[in-house]
Amino acid sequence: MIKWVIFDLGGVLVDIRRDWKSCVEANGFPYPEEGIEQTLEITKLYERYQRGELSLEQLSEQLVPAMNGVFTPGQIQAIHRAILIGQFPGVTEVVERVNQGQAKSAILSNTCGAHWPILQSYSAVAQVNQSFTSFQLGLVKPDPQIYRAVEEALKIAPSSILFFDDSPLNVAAARDQGWSAELVSQEFPPATQLREYLKVYQVIRD
Repeated sequence: MIKWVIFDLGGVLVDIRRDWKSCVEANGFPYPEEGIEQTLEITKLYERYQRGELSLEQLSEQLVPAMNGVFTPGQIQAIHRAILIGQFPGVTEVVERVNQGQAKSAILSNTCGAHWPILQSYSAVAQVNQSFTSFQLGLVKPDPQIYRAVEEALKIAPSSILFFDDSPLNVAAARDQGWSAELVSQEFPPATQLREYLKVYQVIRD
């Protein structure tokens, strides 16, 4: 029996911009003709940021040389803030339906301190019973430790958890941990997919 339904944020409850180009253009900054290569150094800096090891100011300072000086620290901070678009239609009602039944709702997200206050203002996020974020736990998905940390905090068996994420790697890691986990596709409205999966797992009835 599913006792906890755990949602990722970006791509599941929240619509996001998924590449630097769209975030740059959202701010009206010119995008370099040669583009921005996602190097290992940039990836590792973002992982440290999501683990809460760097502030947004520290991240932006260190990204300047990693991006060959294309943007200033202030521009990088503005670009980063543009990642969030807003919550998907219908997801608040989905979370409410979960809470009205026998299961409880939670969030497990790789996110940061700069985005968290904005995310908390979204009605779907405000409805959940518990939140687990990478910057607060000091761990990022798909590290197995982050899933174990959630289990320990909730004091629940892995088989009692249903998890939704938009990353195949994160879904696979959750399944390896013994969770029921389903991938939310970006090809269809997330709320529709969530409702159908919740019916399959008998969390909601209609």
